Amino acid sequence: MFELTAPELRLLLEACRTADELEILRNALLEGDLITQGSTGQPVVSRVYDEIRKHRDSLAKTLHALALPSDEDEKPLTVAQIRSQKANNNRWAAHRSSVARHG
Repeated sequence: MFELTAPELRLLLEACRTADELEILRNALLEGDLITQGSTGQPVVSRVYDEIRKHRDSLAKTLHALALPSDEDEKPLTVAQIRSQKANNNRWAAHRSSVARHG
């Protein structure tokens, strides 16, 4: 068991809201037309598909930012730790690139 920090709780709340919105969009798609008319009368796929894709991407990013463990033995990284890891990886990548250029 682990406890979420205040920022992590806000991320979880946002993930829940996004999941709820995604469900509403799925229901709208089921109730509406899959193909609609474009501006010149041509058949086009419903814009709801694009919104569903955007919400799925947003939900995945939000859940990734939470860095929840895959099993109970693992301790999750905090958002600050993830940022620190990325910054460190970027610094090392820049250093390796510099060394490769200058020998």
